[in-house]
Amino acid sequence: MLAEKYEPLTIDGMIANREQARSIRDYIKNWKKGQCLMVHGPPGCGKTLAVRFAARAAGVELVESYASDDRSVGGIQSVLRASLQQSLVQRGKAISIEDAEMLDSAKALSEVTAKSSAPVIIVTGDAYSRKLQGIRKACTLLAFQKARSDSIARFLARVRDEEKLTCSDDDIIRISRSAGGDVRAALNDLQARGDVRDSTEDIFNTLKIIFKTQSIENVQMALRNSSKSVDDVLLWLEYNIAEEYEKPDEIARAYDWLSKADMTASRIMRRQAWALMKYKNLAVAGVALSKKEMYKKFARYSFPRVQRAKQSFPLLSRMTHVSERRLREYSSLLRAMRKKRMLDECLMEEADALLG
Repeated sequence: MLAEKYEPLTIDGMIANREQARSIRDYIKNWKKGQCLMVHGPPGCGKTLAVRFAARAAGVELVESYASDDRSVGGIQSVLRASLQQSLVQRGKAISIEDAEMLDSAKALSEVTAKSSAPVIIVTGDAYSRKLQGIRKACTLLAFQKARSDSIARFLARVRDEEKLTCSDDDIIRISRSAGGDVRAALNDLQARGDVRDSTEDIFNTLKIIFKTQSIENVQMALRNSSKSVDDVLLWLEYNIAEEYEKPDEIARAYDWLSKADMTASRIMRRQAWALMKYKNLAVAGVALSKKEMYKKFARYSFPRVQRAKQSFPLLSRMTHVSERRLREYSSLLRAMRKKRMLDECLMEEADALLG
């Protein structure tokens, strides 16, 4: 994948924020007990990569902790214990705490910065989150900026020439401007455009891989190669699970994974916790692994359809214990149940009217 092949290896290879990365390196080298650095900036601007490069350049071992994985006080205290342990390679240490705005206790974070015997770097997308108000006053703030679109365009042009991709200069300019400063996203888009793939054909190929594989690696590769976003892929999966899977327990597991993706999306928007985006990919893998074995049949996948029915369905609403408005949101699940004859006969007529 281009994003992996052209990932920078040092600070000098970064497209943007090289000076900020060098500032992190200098902070680690000159750190004194009680000092703390807070790195903040929009998603995709290279904060995590810069911290890793800076630690390597400073010659220390980096201990990374992700608040999105363990938001508890105990999770943060384990980071403090790690900072007190001697390194196996006899090097100094640096502590990186990612997604700090998601922590349950800012007080525990303050304890880490005060007692740590190693430099602490707090990485966040929102330095001015209310949760970080107390710790922010004790930190030196270092802001990261989005990569400039012209810098991304020059980088993409070099990649295009080296890979001999069929992508015009106008395409590169459009990609670089729409990437929002995210170099990895720009590389993924370049790869999709460079292969000159039709987006409709592409999504059908993506669905075929997901539905026909039981390998998480193949699912991840399909998502990376797809010109569609993960949200689009999830929507297409929702409308085609019943076309591929035949066993009720497999269909139920697949829709359960989609429900987890919906909950993740809600938390991302409510908390602005963009680090949770990776769990949407996990939901796609869950759909792929919901089957016991691969179906060898040919399935005709269909476009997602927007339901515009306006008639009321009181019986179906009462039997499913949801409002009629919410009932329409479950149309794809009801379609699967109807197809597998999993609805009571008295509900089939109303389901047919709702789903068309």
